[in-house]
Amino acid sequence: MAFLLDKEPKEIPTENPRKVSCYLEQYLPFVERFKMCGSRKVDRALWTFGKFLASDEMRSVMTAAAEKWLKQPLQAGGNN
Repeated sequence: MAFLLDKEPKEIPTENPRKVSCYLEQYLPFVERFKMCGSRKVDRALWTFGKFLASDEMRSVMTAAAEKWLKQPLQAGGNN
């Protein structure tokens, strides 16, 4: 969820008060956006996406994307 919102991976807080606060103030409002899909499906999708972000496959995808982007010639106007 944090990666989708902030483009930056973040870990779930380990301290219970912060964990509960994060759940109530960030997670529940985020999941509410997808209520038509069912909260269990959204929860499972976020869990799976989080596992992917932490995987070797993600590192491979990001490395390949960065290499492809870096090989592109610069265009006039800086719109790469």
